Amino acid sequence: MPFPSDCYDPERLDLMTRALDVAWNAVVMRRHESDRAALHTRMEIRIMAAVRDGERDDACLSQAALELVVPPNEV
Repeated sequence: MPFPSDCYDPERLDLMTRALDVAWNAVVMRRHESDRAALHTRMEIRIMAAVRDGERDDACLSQAALELVVPPNEV
């Protein structure tokens, strides 16, 4: 699990992990392997920030992460 479990309750961890999985699967084939680790970290941070700001919908969280790399009209 990429998110720190000492900062989030199990329900939030599950929500964020699902959102990250959806977003990651949408972009992994578009990126060179050397870019993937940094991108994954940036997507995690984007999801954590959105949850901190009150977002609880996994589709919206995935969208927030995807906006880092995919123009909104391509998602």
